[in-house]
Amino acid sequence: PVTVEMKVNYMAPGKPGVILSEASVRKAGKRMTVVEAEVVQDDGGEVVALATGTYTIVG
Repeated sequence: PVTVEMKVNYMAPGKPGVILSEASVRKAGKRMTVVEAEVVQDDGGEVVALATGTYTIVG
């Protein structure tokens, strides 16, 4: 896959400790796929970042 676009919104500074990330495919087409991810601090679930990526298959 090739990255077409990637955007990250930083919502809060990360603190020392465990940081968790969960990603999901929002739309999977024949050539393009859109993925969203959320990054949270493990000690209370504060959102650290939100990301969106668009990817395509070349060839």
